[in-house]
Amino acid sequence: MVVKSFASRFRGSRRFLSGFVAGAVVGAAGAGLTAVQFLRSRDAEPALAVKEPDDC
Repeated sequence: MVVKSFASRFRGSRRFLSGFVAGAVVGAAGAGLTAVQFLRSRDAEPALAVKEPDDC
């Protein structure tokens, strides 16, 4: 009886679960892209900071 009740709840929440999974995937992808951009910009900054002015 308990298993039957649990199964009926799971069937009703399938839409919620699929939306939750889709949101988790989109969020993880966004966080990954943000991290990649942050690491690229962090690696580029020291190269610009080391450049010395030309005194002729």
